[in-house]
Amino acid sequence: MIEPKRGVNLSHWLSQSDHRGAKRRSWITREDFAKVRTLGFDHVRLPLDEVQMWNIDGSREDDAWDLLDHALDWAEAEDLRVVCDLHILRSHFFNQESTPALYTDPAELDKFCALWSELAPFLARRSPDLVALEILNEAVARDPADWNRVSGAAFRAIREAAPAHTIVLGSNWYCMCETFSELAIPDDPNKILTFHFYNPMCITHYGATWTPFGPWAGPIAYPGRPFPGGVPSDLEEPLRSRLVAADIAWDIGRMEHELSKPLERAAQTGSRLYCGEFGVHDKAPLDVRKAWLRDAREAFESHGIGWAVWDWKGVFGVVDHTGAPTGIHEALVV
Repeated sequence: MIEPKRGVNLSHWLSQSDHRGAKRRSWITREDFAKVRTLGFDHVRLPLDEVQMWNIDGSREDDAWDLLDHALDWAEAEDLRVVCDLHILRSHFFNQESTPALYTDPAELDKFCALWSELAPFLARRSPDLVALEILNEAVARDPADWNRVSGAAFRAIREAAPAHTIVLGSNWYCMCETFSELAIPDDPNKILTFHFYNPMCITHYGATWTPFGPWAGPIAYPGRPFPGGVPSDLEEPLRSRLVAADIAWDIGRMEHELSKPLERAAQTGSRLYCGEFGVHDKAPLDVRKAWLRDAREAFESHGIGWAVWDWKGVFGVVDHTGAPTGIHEALVV
């Protein structure tokens, strides 16, 4: 049974990347796994996209499967655990505006379960103490009953193919803490419930152009109210209204309050908890990043919650694109 405690996401390698061939092989290497261990982490979360792992005709993309096999070898050599999640499907992307076909087309649910019926035995060749299998990243079902139906079917497919391995199940709607009360939790002793934590977004996604808070280039602060001196009255709408609504004091106490629903469901069902993603964009000041990360880590660990920071070498990175530490690991693995 896997016990992930302090980890990091190996993003933009076998997920959310157009790189193939030598460029993909060089993004994450054996040396990255060694450095993850050297910096004090005990596991990695490894996102996997359908378009990376399977060709459009359903056949395996051999180079990607070889990289996955190497990743598991490298992790084992460094005494690192691995949480493998199906991150993006052709039928499900967490940022799409329309309802994903995974929830509306029975054939897509069958295909999803078939993907796991192929991937799970491959992963299950490794020790249950090394690898865990996460059903899907950030489900976005408009009706929580749809996610319960889909996740239940996938859970059964995984369990049939990997009877001894830990299965990781996330809450609906971006894996939010608030949706845990709606989550159907299988009666299975070898599972972990997972959530993601990025609150408040005006801090964690400062300067992230794909978010509603991206245009704000003024000062931010943590702990306390996010906008020192208040929100300028002459700021253009709708940005000003968004910032005013977000200008609420945050500290570790508020973070603890946010964890109440996952903690309650975990206690009710005898489940372990895991924060599979949290982090702060690299455009935020380093002191703000470290203060927020330190509080989040302490909040999780005070309740025995394992975690994986987002991410290793991306725009939230523990290291930069050259592999040099950005300094945030000092708030995570002291």
